[in-house]
Amino acid sequence: MAATTSSSQANSASRFNMPIQIAPGASVKGLRLVLIYGENADVSGLDVGLVSKTTGDQVGLQWGLVHLNDGDFLGLQDGAYNRISGDFKGW
Repeated sequence: MAATTSSSQANSASRFNMPIQIAPGASVKGLRLVLIYGENADVSGLDVGLVSKTTGDQVGLQWGLVHLNDGDFLGLQDGAYNRISGDFKGW
């Protein structure tokens, strides 16, 4: 009985960590609003949210708490924690 409870709790926890998005993984041009966690390919424009992840390149203004960029970044980034794997050009 305890194993079943643990398994159902693990499934609930993994569903909670998955982002709920209109276009998951797609590129965004214009405005990306992230309530808790959002992940997209390329982002161009204004990016506002708590935890934003970009798997490609990003150009524009990024404002929030945590920013994770796997590609290059060009623009202004303002957050408590900013990680860029590629080249950074901007402020």
